[in-house]
Amino acid sequence: MHRRDATNLGAPPASAGAPFTVAFLDPPYAKGLGEKALAELLAGDWLAPGAIVVFERGRDETNPATPGYTVLDARDYGAARVLFLRRD
Repeated sequence: MHRRDATNLGAPPASAGAPFTVAFLDPPYAKGLGEKALAELLAGDWLAPGAIVVFERGRDETNPATPGYTVLDARDYGAARVLFLRRD
């Protein structure tokens, strides 16, 4: 497990090994932090091609732009919307 500020990841450390195949994002709702984290994951090559990202956000928020990712599914649970994305 690696803990960093997901909105300012930089490059993975040498000890990180291969790019990750799964990422879970549960940022505070309606602050745009999840979108920043998605961009940082791509910019730093943290994710392997085809990696799955589970991204929770507020149900009432508009769907985000997800350049570099394909939306596979979206499900609502109470106040949350969970997006399932695949890295292109």
